[in-house]
Amino acid sequence: MNKLFLLLLVCLSGTSHALRLQILHGNDLHSYFEGTRDGKGGYARAKHLADRLREKAKEEGMRTLFLDGGDFGEGTSFFLADRGATSLELLDALGIDATVIGNHDYLLGTDTLTDQMARSGLKAHVLSANIDERTKAKLGGQIKDLVNFDIDGVRIGVLGLTTVELHYKYALKDSATVRNPLKLVEPLEKRAREEKVDFLIALTHLGVAADRAVVKKSTDLDLVVGGHSHTRLAEPVLEKNKSGRQIPIVQTGSHSMALGEFIVDINPETGGHELVSYTLHEITRDLPEDEEVARLVQKAREARDAFTGRPFDEVIGETTVDLSGYVNGKNPGVTSCWGSHLARMTREAAAADVGLHIANFEGELIPKGPIRYGDILDSFPHFRAYGDPGWEIVTVKMRGFYLKAILDVVSKKPGSFGMNLSGIEKVDGRYRIGGKKLNLFENYTLALPAEITLAIETTLPFTRRLIYKDRRKTNVFYWPAMEDYIRANSPLGCAEPR
Repeated sequence: MNKLFLLLLVCLSGTSHALRLQILHGNDLHSYFEGTRDGKGGYARAKHLADRLREKAKEEGMRTLFLDGGDFGEGTSFFLADRGATSLELLDALGIDATVIGNHDYLLGTDTLTDQMARSGLKAHVLSANIDERTKAKLGGQIKDLVNFDIDGVRIGVLGLTTVELHYKYALKDSATVRNPLKLVEPLEKRAREEKVDFLIALTHLGVAADRAVVKKSTDLDLVVGGHSHTRLAEPVLEKNKSGRQIPIVQTGSHSMALGEFIVDINPETGGHELVSYTLHEITRDLPEDEEVARLVQKAREARDAFTGRPFDEVIGETTVDLSGYVNGKNPGVTSCWGSHLARMTREAAAADVGLHIANFEGELIPKGPIRYGDILDSFPHFRAYGDPGWEIVTVKMRGFYLKAILDVVSKKPGSFGMNLSGIEKVDGRYRIGGKKLNLFENYTLALPAEITLAIETTLPFTRRLIYKDRRKTNVFYWPAMEDYIRANSPLGCAEPR
């Protein structure tokens, strides 16, 4: 037994136990139904593994609880299948008992999420205590703060907390709809005590750093099952609560690449709970697939193709460099050759002076070689509403003074901000746009994703008035613009974009 488990035994153990429970968990599935392109993950393999662990636990006299840490929606082209309802339907197919709402689950707004939950017939409990009551009402009243599972006479409480970061809340159109999760820890714990909960779990979509802060505000939490930061924890992270008790925090990474197995002895009489074992199981291509889930994934593949009206395997070009994006569940968030191409594409498609691309918007990395139509959607898996062919490109007017300020910040740490700009060059230490020296008092046309301006104008309207004006729609959308660009410039390389 390693030092971590010894420490947990000292801090959490009691003299006896009434229930041995297996808790399976995952997070940030992002509709990676087939897993990653390098053969990791996949819902059908995850289901096979979960069933195997559940059956083994049953043979040993244990019950199982299966939890999901949120962001089950946007992330791949599979989110198009049945307008997103399939992403929720597969939560039930996996056998998940409860999930928490993540920021990518509500990005299309409450009406869309409500529709997806209704059409999927979702049976898993959906949690989020810090989404306010007005928004919960818009979501059909299905969102719970806390749910209790009665397992062999022992009450397991699970509360849900959603990330409160400002740059995600714009999708709910009201900055007050997601409250500070830290302010709800004590009220939720009080409610759990009133409901005689024996073992209390926080199911969060906050990230490990915020999970630590939650534990520090806590008295009664016994476990945090997290998501959002895509952190792969081979062992639980320990954080002290207000009484000095060490509370484990677990997270599996993302994209269905791993499944966590947490086995605990729960003693409701003493409140002492003993961690028996923790294992992070890799979901690899050698695992068998569950036949029913594999059938649902095949159905989703057909529904996705039908929604777009064209085959995903149609080759539209070629690249001699990787199209940058997520690797092992993490987006490097740095400038790249592909980012330079996307910035140039944005500028040319909108006939603007400058084009902007941000690496954090990229989807999964696409290996060099032939580029298929479906690769476009997985490389940039974002749209504002079903039926849109990707995000729209908009233009704004930005004074040279503010543009230079941005360039100065970015140039101090080249590549680290993940911001590619096209149409700007630096010659002898001076910026030039369109071959001319940048004029601090001139207005330049900047092309960028409409989602950026929507986020700014919803959450920080004063910023818009300060740094840009004259936002204009172009009626140019990313997916067709990307296809046109790839066809015109194939094979893509890593030369400086024009």
